[in-house]
Amino acid sequence: MHLLQVNIAGLRAKSWYYVCVEWENFNRHNESMGTDCRLLRTLDKFGKNADTTITDLEIVDISSTSMSFKVHTTVDFPLRITATLQGGMSALTASQTFILREASDLDVYFSFLKEDTDYGKLCLIEEPMVMAYTTMGRLISHLRVEKCYFGNLRTKDYEFSTHYAAASAYRRSASNKASLVAILNRSLFSFSAFLLYSFYY
Repeated sequence: MHLLQVNIAGLRAKSWYYVCVEWENFNRHNESMGTDCRLLRTLDKFGKNADTTITDLEIVDISSTSMSFKVHTTVDFPLRITATLQGGMSALTASQTFILREASDLDVYFSFLKEDTDYGKLCLIEEPMVMAYTTMGRLISHLRVEKCYFGNLRTKDYEFSTHYAAASAYRRSASNKASLVAILNRSLFSFSAFLLYSFYY
């Protein structure tokens, strides 16, 4: 087993990239044996990293039959965000899906909930909607960031209203510049980076 350190230069600060590693069959020309792709963001000028486009998240209101949240995202490429309540004692609720192209404030609202019931956590799935290919011609797909927030989100009792899930904010850095797709290709024990497609429209 060999551990190789790879450096990719010339990237933009505070920008999101597709980064892929491909394994090529040396016995057959241009035959890819496997691909591993990730969605990564470069550091900002203060050296701070980010693993999500969500920069602010808060609970707006929780009643006996509904929950509402405010989600702020600083995104500058086509992105699909799916919001769900997961991990509670009740059946799964309907998901909400948002299609974004720029920084937005999302109003996430779950209605027709059961009173005095634990609905677990608020989970957000972020999926880039930019089509790109690796150097060997493989489609980059199924990349996503899934993170859950808060905990023990519980609707109030209709009679006493004794349960309340306290609001808290989650702040992170996010990209506010045009982002590109970088593909890292392994060929004959060498690595190279290619900018194939721009996230920015």
